[in-house]
Amino acid sequence: MSLAITTERGKISAQDQHDALEIVFRDSEWSYKEFRNDKPSMVDAMIYREFLEAVVEVKARDFGINQLRSTFKNEWLVSAHKIDSMMAASALLCVPGYFILYMKPDRMCMMVKVTEESGLPCRKYRMEETWTQATCNGGKALRVNAFIDMEDAKIYK
Repeated sequence: MSLAITTERGKISAQDQHDALEIVFRDSEWSYKEFRNDKPSMVDAMIYREFLEAVVEVKARDFGINQLRSTFKNEWLVSAHKIDSMMAASALLCVPGYFILYMKPDRMCMMVKVTEESGLPCRKYRMEETWTQATCNGGKALRVNAFIDMEDAKIYK
């Protein structure tokens, strides 16, 4: 099975993911370990100190914080299956789950906790079926998406 991440655009996405993790954790007591990009995984990275502390999913977007707040009304669109994957990974590993939004034009990240260590959601979001880009390589897909409230997200620059 060929993964979108193995294409030229996919390699840019992988670098964006790495850049976001660097922005968020460069001055933190937490460290991160990314999962391999050549195989599917439920989440993008593990966060640890001495032990596993959390799991994270990272998404890079080509819009800035002003557009998030105005055009998107402070809601971040994520495929609903990413919420499901985070809930499963979080429950399996008994750690909370976080989403990181990397806004490339601003070189800024926002991070929100989306699951408790039980795997249950702890973040407000709404679900809606919409057309979105299928993969980092383009295309269109009609799917159920989660619109995550980013009002009180932690900001990293």
